[in-house]
Amino acid sequence: MGDALLTTIAAGLTLCVLSFLYRENPFYRFAEHLAVGVSAGYWVVILYNQSFTAKVVEPLRQGDALPLLPCLLGLLLFTRFS
Repeated sequence: MGDALLTTIAAGLTLCVLSFLYRENPFYRFAEHLAVGVSAGYWVVILYNQSFTAKVVEPLRQGDALPLLPCLLGLLLFTRFS
């Protein structure tokens, strides 16, 4: 059941992308926005797991609070823009 569903979704998205050959339409734009959103979310999760977890979370678990300083300074940058 799961393989059939994924195959159907993949075929539908392929048809949405190939519909651009006729002209730009809402189906193509949906597939395009879906691809951009999924890839952006994927990279956010990968970068969080590889950099933030390794450089901040693990040292905090070991008792080192020094990595919190750059995090707090980075959060202060957001107050500058609001």
